[in-house]
Amino acid sequence: MVSVVISTYNRRALLEEAVASVAAQSYRDWELLIVDDASRDDTWEWLLGLGNERIRVFRQPVNRERSAARNRGLAEARGEWVMFLDDDDLLLPVALRTLLDLFTRYPRAIAAVGGRIKFRDGVYRVKIPHTPWTTCRVIWPELLAAWGSVSGQNLYRTEVVREVGGYREDMVIVEDRKMWLDIAMLGPVALTPERVMLYRDHGASRLPANIKELRLSVFLPFLASLPAERLACGRAARAFGASLENAGDSVWRHLQTLRISPRLAVSPLTGPLWLRGLAKALVSPFWRPKRLG
Repeated sequence: MVSVVISTYNRRALLEEAVASVAAQSYRDWELLIVDDASRDDTWEWLLGLGNERIRVFRQPVNRERSAARNRGLAEARGEWVMFLDDDDLLLPVALRTLLDLFTRYPRAIAAVGGRIKFRDGVYRVKIPHTPWTTCRVIWPELLAAWGSVSGQNLYRTEVVREVGGYREDMVIVEDRKMWLDIAMLGPVALTPERVMLYRDHGASRLPANIKELRLSVFLPFLASLPAERLACGRAARAFGASLENAGDSVWRHLQTLRISPRLAVSPLTGPLWLRGLAKALVSPFWRPKRLG
């Protein structure tokens, strides 16, 4: 069975859509655990009226943010696999089946990841770069570099998430990257190019201005914790990520990034990011609008 955990706070209308996307799954052996993080709207009343035996609802007495709410759902989960779906995102109908098939194909995998589509209602819908082929690999170097996935793309073995202690409850913005790095150290992860979720952009989901500093607050302690035999790989991954972040529209800087870690430049995860940046740098001189006057 798959346990889907949704933490929610004052988003009843969006939550209703997220719940419907779980109920529409082609794979039917699931349970849904919804943790209301002390909402002040009509969320709790709506949850009490669902009347679905597959859906269990819990309410935090005070607002403790999403990491604590997700951990509450994790503690209650009964499934062999667990997913943490944000209350403003949507699963595609084949999501759970697609991710579970990866565990069948790669029984040593500790987690499975599909692709995502980013959308804004009535404005745009775009596929986010992801692995171009199905693979199973150790991914912590890519996580330490430039690649990441949002929670609704990921299906974990429940025992593995519990082994690392779930989410750090003193973190809100980069808590997912912290947990991902901890989990990724424990074994290989299976990935597929098939899209499994819709990631909603509605303004409130924008990253904070200091996101680089927040990520460094996770990356640097992780680097310091690496055993000696993995430290060189870790440092190269972080240098690759930093170089890619700062390359901008410079072809030369992208080529320097390639020299830092050719392996990450051809990785199915970080490779598409590097290639997209290089392509943008190559065409940018021809697409810049001319100033008038």
